[in-house]
Amino acid sequence: MKTIRSLLTACALVAAASGLQAAPPAITPQPFVSGLASPVAIANANDGSGRLFVVEQGGVIRVIQGGALVFNAFLDIRDKVVSGGEQGLLGLAFHPAYALNGRFYVYYTRPLAGNAGSELVIERYTVTSFDPNLADRSSGSIVLTIPHPDQANHNGGSLAFGPDGELYMTSGFDGQIVKLDANGRVLGVTGRSGDGPNEYGEAHDLAVARDGAIYVSDVINKRLTKLVPTR
Repeated sequence: MKTIRSLLTACALVAAASGLQAAPPAITPQPFVSGLASPVAIANANDGSGRLFVVEQGGVIRVIQGGALVFNAFLDIRDKVVSGGEQGLLGLAFHPAYALNGRFYVYYTRPLAGNAGSELVIERYTVTSFDPNLADRSSGSIVLTIPHPDQANHNGGSLAFGPDGELYMTSGFDGQIVKLDANGRVLGVTGRSGDGPNEYGEAHDLAVARDGAIYVSDVINKRLTKLVPTR
């Protein structure tokens, strides 16, 4: 399952692939906040607030502000999400101009009617105008769905904006890397096409490096793929 540990591992791999050869500093884990339920991802809105947004697998996004967990949820879509195992609310990405437009995107799995699989969903939301720690649930707009028929695992879950201002996501078992514009329009799909060759194996985690390149982990072929977006 996509966890915070896997995200930290991906970041370390990106640093190595980017040519950063300095010896890693000694790391001593320390308690930060408690009260979270199955956190799988963490994001910064880059709006100058210093807040952290934590994705809980069950379908809730929580806010950490000033080193403390805000009591009320930022977003609660548990009724939309199928969760458990490798399914759930898996990813979160804030629009590069979030401070101005309040837009953000979430990545989750929902039931696929008629079989045991699930459907991958990218949905756009906006923050409320009266509370920066509360999203407008009614603003939800689905921009992309990818069926995962007869399969509940290997759902990818990574979602991030590249240096070109476009949104990238990984689809897991399908081996697809999908590029969307900020309005959710699909600009390109790379990887598996139907039953043909799967260039990216199982595309799971992705991370944006300091040089602007995007690295995608492939858990089947045990490798990183480097993408260089054009601005």
